[in-house]
Amino acid sequence: MTFNRKALLFLVFFSLILTTGMVTAGLLNSNFGTVDVEPVSISHAEIQLSGLLYKPKSISPLTPHPAVVLTHGIASSKEYVSGIALELSRRGIISLIVDEIGHGNSGGTFGFTSDPTLGILSAIQYIESLSYVNRLSIGLVGHSLGAGAVRATSVAHGNITATVLIGGGLGEMVENTAYGVLNATFPKNLLIAIGNQDILFDIPSLREDLAPVFNTSGVVEPNIQYGDFSTNTARKLVLTSTIHLAETFDPQIVSEIVQWMSLALNPPTQVQLSSSDLIFLIRDLVIIGSLIAFIGFLCSFSSLLYHLLDIPEKKGENGDDRTFHENWKILLVWSCLGAILFLPTMIMGFFIPPLLFGTSIIWWLFIWGVLGLLLLKFLLPKFTEIIPDIREEVKNSSNRQELLIVAVLIVIIYITSISLKTVFRINFQVLAPLFGDLLPISRLVIFFVFIPFLFFNFFADGLFFYEYYNYRERDDVKSTILQFFKIVGIKIAPFGLIIVILYGPLFLFDHKVVPGFLGLILEFLVGMIPLILISSFFIDWFYRLTGSSGTGAFFNALIIAWIIADTFTLGGFL
Repeated sequence: MTFNRKALLFLVFFSLILTTGMVTAGLLNSNFGTVDVEPVSISHAEIQLSGLLYKPKSISPLTPHPAVVLTHGIASSKEYVSGIALELSRRGIISLIVDEIGHGNSGGTFGFTSDPTLGILSAIQYIESLSYVNRLSIGLVGHSLGAGAVRATSVAHGNITATVLIGGGLGEMVENTAYGVLNATFPKNLLIAIGNQDILFDIPSLREDLAPVFNTSGVVEPNIQYGDFSTNTARKLVLTSTIHLAETFDPQIVSEIVQWMSLALNPPTQVQLSSSDLIFLIRDLVIIGSLIAFIGFLCSFSSLLYHLLDIPEKKGENGDDRTFHENWKILLVWSCLGAILFLPTMIMGFFIPPLLFGTSIIWWLFIWGVLGLLLLKFLLPKFTEIIPDIREEVKNSSNRQELLIVAVLIVIIYITSISLKTVFRINFQVLAPLFGDLLPISRLVIFFVFIPFLFFNFFADGLFFYEYYNYRERDDVKSTILQFFKIVGIKIAPFGLIIVILYGPLFLFDHKVVPGFLGLILEFLVGMIPLILISSFFIDWFYRLTGSSGTGAFFNALIIAWIIADTFTLGGFL
């Protein structure tokens, strides 16, 4: 048994940063103790909807406050709009964020529900039942798919004081009367917020189409109020420089929503805060910093366990006598294969249960991995002196002690995540929450089903970049970091090129290369790149630790299966 003092010191260091960061994020999320954040469960037909209530401590039944229900877009969850809820609650407005049917921790299946409000009407009825809520002063906020649900809720309820539609809810809704017809009086006090680079909208045409809704004869001018709150005809179009996926995090949009609801709902104990006094982004940045510290903690802990268990290194610089290649073009072929497969496999997965978008990503990674293994087996010998033995690589990829370390790390991640959710009402999150509690139980089942599909991809990735590529140990930190970023650069280069093609003309010339739904699918690559970076880091770390990429591939399969199973929408389009 050996003892790694350096690993212990790093473990303590990252533990301190993690603890400090999450306590700080928790304080920010409660506005330093002036806002209570409580989980709620809402009955809807035969299922339960999951919500989080942001409630100012100043409220009481004697001074009922206005309330706002907020919801997210497709393949997302309530945390996506938690920043807006935090800012509203800081200004005296009770805020309830809700997972729609089939999303997040809510039950049910999206695509198989006949409720156009996706459960949001039940959320309104729940919040109206609270004694400290002013039932005559209720607002709604929805993003993308959630904007459509909010519009349908406004119709079904009939007395919503103010409505905010973010990046959605503006179409004809296939002439479905459940969504009503947007006009100069419906919905009351309407704010529309859209990013200029939102791939789903043609902004010039939209400004013309909204003219009757804003009761004007010309095109609608952005950032100007039309109508009046006293007659419930207030209207405003907010345009800001952002993309669809980032609209709920845009400071200008959040500020406009807070000001709009404050004017429309007029809370009795409103706290006067300027539009620049926003803390949600600081909270989110602290959470991201804490996530980075948590990754450092996991690496330090795994290194400590590795040395305590005296696990012998199997491969690497001084390991077996295998032949290596130094042709980076072979690595680029693997990366380009993933970029080419992304769009067709994403479309294919839409109609395959159990997860909308999630199943698509699984199929993308699985097919990419299988084709990668075939490339290694049949094409690598033609360009190098290497003759891969995939079966032998799988056999020697990990041992029981290494798998035990992986299992311990997964348990630590789960305990930490549940503790954060229970104590601070926050999650590790980058756009979407990571490492949730895998509820309802169907998500836990999906998690186990996805693991072997993902292993193919990460194992093939390890073979390409570590087992057969001349990946050498470096003595100095600078060279080690440069080598890692070289590999990561090769991995993400094709995906980065797609993003540049997608957004370059959009930001520079206001031209959408791939507009509409296909463009939105490609926009998911923005979320995929962080996952590629995280998975690359862990494969790199475990290879340095064990001399093999198999342990890292298995660990990646577990955490990515966890993230996908917990994040995406239960159900599909059919």
